[in-house]
Amino acid sequence: MNRAYYAIFHSIRAVNALKGYDSSKHRDKADYLDFYVASNADAKRQIVRADGFLHDIKTYLNSEEIL
Repeated sequence: MNRAYYAIFHSIRAVNALKGYDSSKHRDKADYLDFYVASNADAKRQIVRADGFLHDIKTYLNSEEIL
């Protein structure tokens, strides 16, 4: 689940960097709490969101002729 999150996080940071913006803030629970347990359904939702988001990022980068 956290890999899907970081795919979103780092892809939007990269797009923002193209415009001169940066942000290092991100969520803490799933990465730093010792006993955080995500459900299988939560993980699947996060992966689907990440896939869709990365598709949108790729579409944007293509439209800006960056890819």
